[in-house]
Amino acid sequence: MYNVELSSVLFLLGFSLIIVGVILIFLETLSAGRIGRGGVGGVILIGPIPIIFGSGTRVMRFLTVASLILFVAAILFYVFLNSLGPG
Repeated sequence: MYNVELSSVLFLLGFSLIIVGVILIFLETLSAGRIGRGGVGGVILIGPIPIIFGSGTRVMRFLTVASLILFVAAILFYVFLNSLGPG
């Protein structure tokens, strides 16, 4: 019973964080008078290997660092789960 309650709480927490993030991004776009440099980019993860694309050097630099962090986290997570053993 405890696992069901914990999974429900974690699901609601994650969903709430996504909703709060969407609201914050929406409110940021409504703020008038701010003109900044924009950029577009993305990361496609195939397993732990990232494929990075972007429109500028600033975006590419950020995505490279973010994807390296994700890569290291995936490797550490894999090693940690394998050290626990079967079951």
